[in-house]
Amino acid sequence: MNSKPSPWQIFVAQLNNYMSKVLLGLSGLSLLAGKPGNALLGSGVLLANTALAVLQEIALKINGNIHRLYPPRRAGNQGRETSCPANSGTGPGGFAAAYGG
Repeated sequence: MNSKPSPWQIFVAQLNNYMSKVLLGLSGLSLLAGKPGNALLGSGVLLANTALAVLQEIALKINGNIHRLYPPRRAGNQGRETSCPANSGTGPGGFAAAYGG
């Protein structure tokens, strides 16, 4: 079996979390109460919440792959030099130092 889940599999897995169940219950109760607008709104929020969770999970996987490709760089702020990931910002007044390898 494929060890890397597809976006669709991630989407279905995201529907299992607590927030998704609450939103699904909200939509169902709204529909039973005769409030189709509220049910549609709850369903839309559920769909948006799940889609954003999938995008976040995919972005985290991509970000992890980037960290394996690029070594950490040296950066600092307020005169202190520290190690940080290659794609992180230094913030206001910060600096980045590049050293030959």
